Amino acid sequence: MDIINNINIIILGGQIFPEFVDLSKKYRLLAMDSAHLAAMKRNELTNLATNDADFERVAELKIWKP
Repeated sequence: MDIINNINIIILGGQIFPEFVDLSKKYRLLAMDSAHLAAMKRNELTNLATNDADFERVAELKIWKP
């Protein structure tokens, strides 16, 4: 079993709220999905492991299906 040694925890603050509301409207995502996307964009992350097909509407993401 592989052990992940490099884990970063991102805390969402109120300043991210307007951004995730806009992303929710733009990509028709639920609030928590758009909050994840906003945090990813703020941290320049483009890879996402998910089975949630809604994220496939976000062209700049590389989706990994577990």
